[in-house]
Amino acid sequence: YMGNNIENQMENEGLILGYWDLKGSAETLRRLLEYTRQNYTNKFYKDREAWLIDKQNLNTPFPNLPYLQDGTKIICESEAIALYIILKSDKKDLLGNGLEDMVNVSAVRGVIKDIQKDVFGIFGNTIDEAVKQKVLNDNVKPKLNNLEKFVTGKKHVVGDYVTVADFFLYAILDQFLKTLDDSILHEYPNIENVIKNFEEIPEIRACLLYTSDAADDLLCVDLGGRRIIKKK
Repeated sequence: YMGNNIENQMENEGLILGYWDLKGSAETLRRLLEYTRQNYTNKFYKDREAWLIDKQNLNTPFPNLPYLQDGTKIICESEAIALYIILKSDKKDLLGNGLEDMVNVSAVRGVIKDIQKDVFGIFGNTIDEAVKQKVLNDNVKPKLNNLEKFVTGKKHVVGDYVTVADFFLYAILDQFLKTLDDSILHEYPNIENVIKNFEEIPEIRACLLYTSDAADDLLCVDLGGRRIIKKK
């Protein structure tokens, strides 16, 4: 959702991405901002109280984290923010070139969301290792098998160019599946190759990542919480 902010800021002051002081849902958005060479600033919330104070001043019917501020505009919800970043940067190829690729991008994102739900279910429950492995084997790996076949012979998810599907695929593999099993990608060499190609993109490779203090203190799914700082 896009709304207005009560603060009178000029459009050319750059974007502000607001989120907790960890990776989470904002990490993919940060990579998109880097890739599209947007001028932006991270606004990190280290505690709930700080967020609740700012939340009251966001003139939008659905204030939430993450949010993106662009001058007087406020965009909430990760999907909407990603779309806004892509359209603002005029890199519409990130959505797919042509009808077939656009449909494939959307389909892959749907599969990634399903994997994310399964993985969140594992992290969100104190179940034993045997049950976790069963969820991986019965729910996650069959979807990865389908993705493995789909990306066979491709440099990126849908072909020879990067789309937003690459960003979301990387997020779920980098943030969660590797935490569960850091060797899981070795079972899927085609996906592993797509991930490797994504990591070699100059704008992605140039991101400096480090562990944030806040994420270290939280017993949450973001066990490897990091924030992005642009290299000088």
